[in-house]
This record gives sequence, structure tokens and C-alpha cells, in this order.
Amino acid sequence: MPEAASRGYPRCERRCGSTRASHPHPRGSSRRGLPRRSPRRRRAAPLRAAPRRNGSSCGSFVASLLVDELTRTPCQYVEPRGACLPQTCSNYLAETPKSRVGGNPETRAGVSILQRPVPRDSRGPHMRRVLHLINDVSLGWFFAALVAITLAFGLGYWALANMGPGYLVFTFETDAHPGLFDSIYFSIVTLSSLGYGDIRPVGPARLLVGLEVMVGLAFFGLLVAKISSVKQDYILRRLYSEAEDEKLARFASDLDELRVLYRTTSTMLVDGELDPGLTTTFRRDTPGATFFSRFRLLLSEVADFMLFEASNHALFGVVEDSRLEAVYDAIRGVLRRTTLLWERDRDRAGELVLCGNAEELGHICDLSERLARLGLKRSGSADVRDICSAIVDLVATTRRDVLPEL
Repeated sequence: MPEAASRGYPRCERRCGSTRASHPHPRGSSRRGLPRRSPRRRRAAPLRAAPRRNGSSCGSFVASLLVDELTRTPCQYVEPRGACLPQTCSNYLAETPKSRVGGNPETRAGVSILQRPVPRDSRGPHMRRVLHLINDVSLGWFFAALVAITLAFGLGYWALANMGPGYLVFTFETDAHPGLFDSIYFSIVTLSSLGYGDIRPVGPARLLVGLEVMVGLAFFGLLVAKISSVKQDYILRRLYSEAEDEKLARFASDLDELRVLYRTTSTMLVDGELDPGLTTTFRRDTPGATFFSRFRLLLSEVADFMLFEASNHALFGVVEDSRLEAVYDAIRGVLRRTTLLWERDRDRAGELVLCGNAEELGHICDLSERLARLGLKRSGSADVRDICSAIVDLVATTRRDVLPEL
């Protein structure tokens, strides 16, 4: 026996007669230098029912089978409208999709992901258009349509009663024939599904009665849905208005804080009570950090919010007028302080406060005018319109007197 074999080294896997200590074939290669075939993997043994031990219940065994099936089976795919999405994944390095639907985007290895298919609206465009139309119609038009349907079917019954004998007859009076008012009465009874039975249809009139019953059931169902949707819209509108009030209150607070800072700092600078070197509120050597830059950015956010909500009819008449007054009053205060400083001492105001901020001040004037004209056009409050008119006048004064001199 060779020395290596005596030391306990196993024989070569290719049965070449050599040991591992002096192995002529590198690991992973065959005797002829060809790549070694990967060993065939054994198939997993089928699951077998484990014997019941110590009174183990059948439910726990079924639960273990379900857990094992969820963690061992490959990804199952669901196809809603052609979208193939993995529903269960266990190998996250290879099987986790790039854009997952549902679940936490950051997962840990070894924890299964259960994904839900994308919920899609199965209603077609025509059905959605009909539903939008029903939602937009007011209750007054619904009742008007109810009266029109009742009269139309009543005229139809009256025409059938006059066309042929016996199409619409009284149940207990065989000699009399229903007139126009009797036909309208029968239409009301049929549409409301009362069915008194004092007047009965015969022949082709029965088809018209069945049609009116189906129309009445559908109509009353839509009417109930419309009434409930009005209540739901009111609740959602209240919730949405509260969220808008909070956002406008935050905007008004930020604008008023900047207005107070502008009034205090500019007044102290112009009066000589504050050394210009001790503050960077209006210095252009700190880009993006001056008062006018901060006020312009905040005002652009306010303008985007108010213009968007006003275009959806969700601002004026929905939120409280006091919130809008606070926002517009802060804007008016900044513009008024600018014109007052310029009229008081234009040299020191231009040198210490407005110098180098002409571009930012121009943007502030543009945004302020847009918001003011929006309030003049949409607001129903006289106080809001008065503040907006003052803002428009202050913007015109600033453009005429201040901006050309900077």
C-alpha cells in the first residue's frame, strides 16, 4: 500500500489508482481532461404521513403540510389580463421580481414573500362612463326622470287599451275600459311594484308591464345608491376640507413667520439699529438662503397647491375663509413692507435690503398676482376679495417704482 494510502487518504474518485496525496487529476476534471459531470441530484422524497405520536392531532399535520408547500413549491404565477406576476417566492436571490406588487420592498433571506396580483378595474370604458354620468346627475333630475318614465309607460298602456279590446282591463268590472288616468295609475302601481290587481294587462301589454317592472327596480336601486353616495360625498368632503385646512394653516403660519422676520430685520437695517454685517437675511453672497429666496420657494408651493385645488373646485367654498385670509394677508404684508421701505428711504432700502434681489422679487410679484386674481375670480368672501385687490395694486406699484431702480 502506498504511503499516502497508509495515512488514510481516500482513493481517487476516477479510480485511477492514486491517492489524494499524489493525485494526477485535479478536482473537477475527468481522467481525459474533460469537465466532470455534475452529480445527479437526488429527488426529494415524497411527503409521507407521519405517525401520530403522543396524541398529535390531524390538524397540526395538515398545517405543517401547508407551510411546507408554501415554502418549497416554486413560484406560482397569476395572469390578470396578461400580467404574469409571482405569487409565492422562496429563493430571493434568483426568483424575487424586480418590481414587486405588495409586501415590503426590503426582505430578508429565508422569509417567504406572498404577493397579491394587481387589482384592475374589470369595468369597460362604457360602463365607467355610465357610472360617472349617474354620479354627476343631481337628485332633481332623478325625480324628473321618474315622472317622465311613469307618464311614458302610462301613455303606452293607454295606447294599447285603445288599439285592441282586452289589452288592459279591469279585474272586477268587465264592461268598463281603462282611460288615460287609469293607465297612468296602473303605470304608477307597476313602477313601484305594488301590484294591487284591480287592473290587469292582457296579451302584448304583459310584455310592457314586465319591462316597466325591471326599469322601476333598476331606477329605484340607482336612486338609493345616489342618495347614499351623496351622504358619502359629504363625509369625504368634510375629511378632505379638514386636511386642506391643516395644510393652509401651516402655509399661513410659515408665511406669517417670514413676514414678521422681514418687517423686523428690514426696519432695523434701514433705521441703523442693526449692523449689516451681523445678518445674512438679505445678502446675495449666500445664494438660496436669503429671505426673498425662501419666501419665493414657499410662495411657489402655496401657489401650486391653491391653483390645483381650485381647478378641482376643492378650495373656495370648501375650506374656511379665515384660512385664505391669513394666507393672502401674509402676502400683502410682505409687498406693503417693500413699498413702504422704498418710499421711506430708497437708498438704504436698495443698498441693504433689496440690492441683488430683483429677480427673486419679480418672481414673488408674479406668484402674488396669480394668487390674487384667483381669489378675485373664485372667492365668495368680500374680505378675501378686498385683500386680493390690495395685493394686485401693491404688485403694480412694486413693478412700476421698485423693480426698475434695482
